[in-house]
Parts: sequence; C-alpha cells; structure tokens
Amino acid sequence: MKKISINEIAKEAGVSKSTVSRVINNHPNVNDITRRNVLEVIERLHYKPSDIARNLSKSMSNDVAVSLPNIKNPFFSTIITEVMADAIASDMNILLYTTDSLNEDVVKKKEQKIIEMANKKRAGAMLLYSSWYTKEMEEELKKLGIPVILIGKRVVDTDFYQIVYSEEKMAYLGMKYLLKQGYRKIGFIKWHESEDWRYSHRMQGVQRAMDEYGVTLDKDLLFNCGDYKISDDHAKAAYVTAKREIVDNEEVEAVFALTNTATLGLIKALKEADRKLPIISFDDAQIFEDLDLGVTCIERSSEVIGELCVELLARVFRGEQLEEKVVEFEPQLVLRGSEKGIKF
Repeated sequence: MKKISINEIAKEAGVSKSTVSRVINNHPNVNDITRRNVLEVIERLHYKPSDIARNLSKSMSNDVAVSLPNIKNPFFSTIITEVMADAIASDMNILLYTTDSLNEDVVKKKEQKIIEMANKKRAGAMLLYSSWYTKEMEEELKKLGIPVILIGKRVVDTDFYQIVYSEEKMAYLGMKYLLKQGYRKIGFIKWHESEDWRYSHRMQGVQRAMDEYGVTLDKDLLFNCGDYKISDDHAKAAYVTAKREIVDNEEVEAVFALTNTATLGLIKALKEADRKLPIISFDDAQIFEDLDLGVTCIERSSEVIGELCVELLARVFRGEQLEEKVVEFEPQLVLRGSEKGIKF
C-alpha cells in the first residue's frame, strides 16, 4: 500500500499543510467544519498514525500520561524533570503517576489503575517504565489507541516505541573495570533480585564479568539492603547496611554499589568511619557532582532519555511516521577518581 503523506492529506482536504498539522495536534484554532473534513480525509486515505486521528476526533488532548516506579531515585527524577521542561516548550501537559513499590502484585495493580486513569483523562500519549511488563498489559495499552513509549528493558514483539538500555551491560562494565584493576574481594551493596528484575539483570552482568576473569562470586560479600526493614529510603537502608557489613570488614577491597541511592548511603557510612574504599556506582546522580564526591559510575544519560521522550512524542503528535521503533542507549564508564578510593 502506498504511503500517504501529509501533503496529500492537505491537497485532498483543500487546506494547507499547517492546517492538517493543527488538526493532528488538536490545536484549538481550527473551525469544526474544517476539522471534521480533515479527519474524514485522514480516515479515508488510511493516513498513519490513524489511531491518533481517531482519538483526536474524540477530543483527545495533548496530555501525556507518564508512569514511573518513583521519583525519589535520581535516575527517574532527572527523566521526569527533563520531560516536564521540554513538554512545556512543546505544548504538552504531563500527567505524572508513580507505582512506588517493589512488590510485583502491587505494581501491576497500580499500573492497571494508571492505564485506566490515562483513558479517563483522555490522554493523547503515554510514557511507561514498567518493572513487570506483560502481554496482558500490552493489550490494555493497545485499547487506549494512543502512542505509547516504553522506557527501560527491551520488549520483544511489540509495536510500541521503545527507549531502552541494558542493566546487565551496565553492571558488566563496572565489574569488569574493578576486576581489571586487580580487585578480587569486591563487596556489593544491593537489593534482593527477587524484588525487581533490574537487580537480577545487574547481577547477571556482574557474573558475566567474573566468569571472564575466572573469579568465583563470594556470596559473603553480597550485602542486601532489603535485609534491614527500616525504611523505604534506599539511601538510609544502604547506610545502615554499610555500617553493619562493610566499614569494619577488612576483607572488602572495593565496593560496587548497584544503585546510585545505595552509593549515597555507602559514602556516608565510609566517611564516618574514615575508610576510603574504592567504589563504583551503578548509575550517576547530579548530587555526586554537586558535592564534588568524584564518584566513578556507569552512566546511562537520564537527561538525554527525558529529552528524547519528548522529542519522539512531539514528532508523533505532528503525524510523523518514525522508521526506527527502538532507540538503545549504550552505557558509559565515567572515571572520576573513586575507583581508586572515595574522597571526603
């Protein structure tokens, strides 16, 4: 089937390209007769994205529903900060929802509710980071009939747009670097893999690096913050874990903190004990730079991810057909000095 362009829609409807664009973007400065005429041509010629045209005809808006695990984590807070800033410039309104749980059943129920709210609010698009994405959820999202962008791990067999990165590869890079520096007794400050797919993927990356170097994982050096049910504050839980398990443990040569919030708690505990262990953080955080901590990290460009989300949404709202459905970010090892010993 021939690909229909916006020029052909404009010619058939007897209007300008800018008028077609305003109709697609649900701009108020279009009279009802012209709007109905353009939408009829869009439907008749099967112009894609036809879902958008149908939804606009039902008074869908430029509201974008955004679902994230939380906004306490610097990674997610940076993404939503960039999304909100760029969305204003693109005339979009953000509807922010968070699941705020590591419990699979709780998260799935909340995500279902968020999808229902997006439908009720007649959102024109959705950004979704899901820790437990399923085919059932995909079917519910399809029923919305709006553009969806998935953030996080790659989902196979989906027509939705995706912005992805590999948690496994990030952990692999960090672990490989520590092993290359000669460290063998490496401690890990982490959460239980059963609590979230992210942690299991990170440990897979750790294991891959150790296998390459012929090193056996010492389970006595796996320090789970979840063992201390003291707070939902990850940095505080990591601080308590490090105080009890790491600062006086002479066996530990270096530490790989498997979240950036865990890194903050670890640094606080090490500073109080005046122990300058080499550390690497999984993921960056603006506070590392603000406090001049010199934290070496594996970076995945949360600012760029947020900017790209809005760029993709803006192009979709303009009626563009995007050839690339998946954008993958390659992680980078950023050396700032803490791999030789954290500074206070």
